[in-house]
Amino acid sequence: MVRRFEGRLVLGPAAWGFPAPWKPGTVLFNARGETAFDKASFRDAEPALVLMDGWYEWNADSGTKTPYLVTGDGPLIVAGLVKGDGEGELRATVVTTASADPVEWLHDRMPRVLSDDEAQAWLDGGEGGEVLREAASRVPGEAVRQVLTTRAVDRRVGNVAVNGPELIGGTGELRDTMGE
Repeated sequence: MVRRFEGRLVLGPAAWGFPAPWKPGTVLFNARGETAFDKASFRDAEPALVLMDGWYEWNADSGTKTPYLVTGDGPLIVAGLVKGDGEGELRATVVTTASADPVEWLHDRMPRVLSDDEAQAWLDGGEGGEVLREAASRVPGEAVRQVLTTRAVDRRVGNVAVNGPELIGGTGELRDTMGE
């Protein structure tokens, strides 16, 4: 995760999810971009960038749940929020927005993937600033959407006891998301 700390950009780890104040033991993994800055859970959070190779979405259109991996042409830069948990640990969450091509057939929400320029503006937006509110509620731009692809992967990705590169090798089903 990348964030500003004492005026400099720093790359470092954070625990995943913000504690849900209304339900102890529950964490919030995502923050809806349209409403995050109005919620007490996210109000004190600062902008951050979450770097990822992709994310999984499950689809049951065929009657059987199938996992899909959404990737880009390189690492994805995703809008995130970060804050301390009051006990010395840094916590992070991903900002989501309404889904857009090529992912909308798969799920109605998606991480707010940022272009390089948007990433800089996101980090410079300040706590709860209008730049953040506006960026968080928009779908990714055309340049970002053009590099996203989806492909079915091994169902075992949903089993935390199983791990390995063969799980994301694909099932041979690559959905053409640009020609639809």
